[in-house]
Amino acid sequence: MINPYRNSFQDRLEELSLRREIEYEEMAKEVGMPVPNFMRLTKRNTNSVRTSSIEKIALGLDLIPLVIFESNNEYLYDISSRDSVMKYISKVFFDKRREIGLTQREVSNKIGWKSTCQVYSCEKGDRKSIELEAFELICFSLELTPRYLVERNSI
Repeated sequence: MINPYRNSFQDRLEELSLRREIEYEEMAKEVGMPVPNFMRLTKRNTNSVRTSSIEKIALGLDLIPLVIFESNNEYLYDISSRDSVMKYISKVFFDKRREIGLTQREVSNKIGWKSTCQVYSCEKGDRKSIELEAFELICFSLELTPRYLVERNSI
């Protein structure tokens, strides 16, 4: 399955850098992340981005880590500051999958995964983080759109 959201996180980092008129190195220092680690996150087609990295950047820049939207541009649930990103993701994935009447097996099949383990563990909410690629593929299979590093006053 081709991921239609590929690079959207990196696009958002670039947009923030331009809007705030700061280089990536300065942004890395602002969020308290080693520059080499931050620079890896900015590379296109990287598989090293995890939701925990997005959460750390959002905290350092006072942004909402991510918001998940339905196809009609309505966002699903408000991510409160007391909830972790993974708790938010698990609630959205579980509720949306049930709403559209898919099983975990059907979601896994749509993505091309042989096992339901990844879908199950995302819905259970006990993971600390998930690879961005897997997160985006599940979003796509459930007809959801992620947006990253969202300004607090924009939703």
